[in-house]
Amino acid sequence: MKLAVIDLGSNSLRMGIYEKENGKIKELKRERHQVRLAEGLGADNMLKKEPMERTLKVFESYRQVLIEENVDNFKAIATESLRRAENALEFIKCVKLFTGIDIDVLDGENEAKYGAAAAKMSMDADSFYVIDIGGGSVEIAKVKEGVVVNYSSKPLGCVVMTEKFNPDEKGDGEIKAYMKQELEELEWINESLPVCVLGGVVKELAVSILGNYDFDGKKITADKVFDMYDKIYKTKVPERCEKFGIDPRRCDVMTAGLCPLTALLKKAGMGQVVFCARGVREGIAMELLDG
Repeated sequence: MKLAVIDLGSNSLRMGIYEKENGKIKELKRERHQVRLAEGLGADNMLKKEPMERTLKVFESYRQVLIEENVDNFKAIATESLRRAENALEFIKCVKLFTGIDIDVLDGENEAKYGAAAAKMSMDADSFYVIDIGGGSVEIAKVKEGVVVNYSSKPLGCVVMTEKFNPDEKGDGEIKAYMKQELEELEWINESLPVCVLGGVVKELAVSILGNYDFDGKKITADKVFDMYDKIYKTKVPERCEKFGIDPRRCDVMTAGLCPLTALLKKAGMGQVVFCARGVREGIAMELLDG
């Protein structure tokens, strides 16, 4: 049985088509488009016309892919941008009207749960932290002996934080102080454990350090993260793509996107970092295909 999961984030709209093979999730097809639905959201918590229109067009194209691939079983979810937007219901109804796709808005707890489920596929340890950095929010979870024991979802995503602090123009002192303050509230980040990292900007970090996209399960030290953060931050945005191999669509949000990770590493004791190539989509697919 084939299953599709559509994931609407604040920065990107993605779709994966999966099946189960030998007890494991196999990805058959992947689609990704940068829609930046959260663009301008910070001013008044209202989705803006242009981001909604470009996001709807991608939903229409995904519906066509589902028809072409003969996939009848699919689930569409959304995260922080629609949790936050006061006109989210209007947009959800519009997508349903034009595409027939129903969107479920995940709460922070379930987003963290599915992210942790995806992280487990890349980890060889039973206890670790998970950080999933999106465009609108950041989910952090603590896994002990394979079980999620704590989680938090905060609106600290790379798009909204770039709009709020503009660190590449104004400096990163203010955003770093803000991240530290936000994570101080999470008293359960209190021991040194490996940190499994997920999300778009994390993938670009992996490529910039490892030089390729074969990074799932690869381990680095926290020092390498801080070193690469400094190099990216000190490089002008237009030059980051060529110098570090970063996707041009993410060059302008890398500083704000990596700040939550550096803050977590400092609070968690500078432990080992493990890259995960999966995300919430795979966590949901695994649950649905197992069911």
